[in-house]
Parts: sequence; structure tokens; C-alpha cells
Amino acid sequence: MKTIVKRVTAIVCLAILSGCAAAWPKTELFAGVPQPDGPGSDSVYPADRPTNVMLRNRVQERFPVGSDEHVLVAWLNDQKVEIRRYSRNDGGTRGRAIRSLGTWPCDRTVRVFWESSADQQIESITADEGGSGCF
Repeated sequence: MKTIVKRVTAIVCLAILSGCAAAWPKTELFAGVPQPDGPGSDSVYPADRPTNVMLRNRVQERFPVGSDEHVLVAWLNDQKVEIRRYSRNDGGTRGRAIRSLGTWPCDRTVRVFWESSADQQIESITADEGGSGCF
């Protein structure tokens, strides 16, 4: 009887957790990005995970170093992410854009980080997914 109860409990828990998993938004940033449980998603090195490689490549190809920060910010607004920009002492900007998906215990966060010069040219940019997984 205990075994049956444990199996039923496990099935119910899996059903609940699978209902929490969010799908990627249908915007350019997220298009075609693999779900975090795809091949390589358990890589020891987060930068090597397929989701992170795709996100990083996507933003670096679209907004290479030297690109206009204003164009990046406008694009990020279209992606429906929360944007925060901070002034640096040298007149440049440090920025981040974040979008959280789903709800606990299966929440996920996509992040874009960049720095730009005083003349608003991108100096560095990257993107990744953080906090993925079900607990």
C-alpha cells in the first residue's frame, strides 16, 4: 500500500510541476531557443548549455560591439523584457534586461547584459538563462 501511495504522490507531483513550466514568448529574442531540459542542459559549465549559447550568439550577432545602444534598448522593449540602465563613472552605461517566465517552482529567467561607452556604443554584450529548473 505504501508503494502505491508513493507512486501516486510522485505522479501527482510531476503533473503539478509540468503545469508550471512556461513556454518561451513568441518574440525574436526567444524564437527557437531550446527548452532548458534539452541536450546539454545539464552541462557543468552554464555558458556551454544550448540555451545560453543560442541566446548569447543571438544578441551578439544582432548587436555587435560598436552598435548603437539606443537600437538595442528599443529592440529589448519589443521583446517585453524589464530594462535597467545604470550610469558608470566614465559616462558610459551598464545595462541589463530581464524576463522571468513561469512561476515557482519552475521559474526561469532570461537575461541580457551590456555595457556601452559615453557615446552610447556597445562595448560588450551577452545573454543567458538563469535559475532554470524545477525544485
